Amino acid sequence: MTDHIGQVFYTEQATLEMDHCLVQRVKTGGQLNGSRVTIGRSVFTDFPDDSNLYRDEDNDGLYLIECVAEISHSVFMFAKDDGLDSGGGSLGGDVTVTHTRFESNFHEGAALSGGSTAAKNQRFFNCVFQDCGQGLELGFSSHMHQVDVDSCLFFRNGIGIRYGDNYVYPNNGYISVSNSRSLENVSDDVWNMDREDWVADTSHMAFSNVWVTKPNPMYPELKILE
Repeated sequence: MTDHIGQVFYTEQATLEMDHCLVQRVKTGGQLNGSRVTIGRSVFTDFPDDSNLYRDEDNDGLYLIECVAEISHSVFMFAKDDGLDSGGGSLGGDVTVTHTRFESNFHEGAALSGGSTAAKNQRFFNCVFQDCGQGLELGFSSHMHQVDVDSCLFFRNGIGIRYGDNYVYPNNGYISVSNSRSLENVSDDVWNMDREDWVADTSHMAFSNVWVTKPNPMYPELKILE
């Protein structure tokens, strides 16, 4: 599915199954609402093109709202916005991503957010986030929003792992990172500030067996890779 002027998908309470597919050079991969989504061994790239010119036109690889999704062995790269954006909606959702690569996305490899009452569970296992503005971000969210990251690599991003975002909305979710590495990121391997109050929040991130390049005094449990 290549060279479309608009988006490839738009679903409402549907079922989408993809396997061994290529989505390339389109405005956005598409928006999936309240749907069941299974994606395997597929590539999403060049949104809307493969140039290095910045655009602010919501050029995501894929946008999920209130979906139950399983994504595995796939690639999201060269998006002018986010590789995978899973935000919005009030009914929550459940997203599991395994053995997937997020590379060279201008904003986030994976941007995670939700409404103030949304119950969400989002999991990333054995994934790579490389050369993105931010590898993975948990942004505006409710107290019932949980993100779990295990056995992932965040490498050479602007920021590796972030809690908080640049919208003036409450950030109340939780992110737990284990058995992972966040290395050689330009600004921060781990960052935890949001625009709502612009102060550090150490109560919504937890780390277990996580290696970083630069020490962070707010998280003494982080291990330094020398």
